[in-house]
Amino acid sequence: EFIDLSAFSAIYVVDLTPSLVEVARKKVKAKGWTNVFVEEGDATSWHLPLHYSDGTETKADLVTFSYSLSMMPPFHAAVDNAVENILDEKRGLLGVTDFFVSGRFDLPQRQHSYLRRVLWQAVFDQDGIALGPERRAYLDHKLNRVMEHNSDGTIPYVPGFMRAPYYVWL
Repeated sequence: EFIDLSAFSAIYVVDLTPSLVEVARKKVKAKGWTNVFVEEGDATSWHLPLHYSDGTETKADLVTFSYSLSMMPPFHAAVDNAVENILDEKRGLLGVTDFFVSGRFDLPQRQHSYLRRVLWQAVFDQDGIALGPERRAYLDHKLNRVMEHNSDGTIPYVPGFMRAPYYVWL
């Protein structure tokens, strides 16, 4: 709907949850996408399955984590695997979008009030989702940030006047 997926030679969707893998496979089939491959796997250990004809390993130009790092207890391992085993060293780009709360002392564009930090962490804790600043701190430590956008938006099952903070990080 937003981008022509035929512009990519291959797209891999990786998820640990069998039911979500099945939903994604049905969508790929319904849309007729022939270059989109859905695999059940763990982001901390998954590797690209393709190899070039000379036997060298294929590397990705882009890896994204869409509202998922906050649900991965070993998020360091997922980021490390993407950077060290999947992304092309020279031109690879890592993109992350997820919910967040700032640290007590954070960059000005990320900073939340005490009440907002406590409220949103409590809401997401109900589902075992960790919103703390350590994910972005690790991204900033591991990689060079190209772009960051912080905003807030509505989420399902929460009244519209309550807007959850999210970020986009490249």
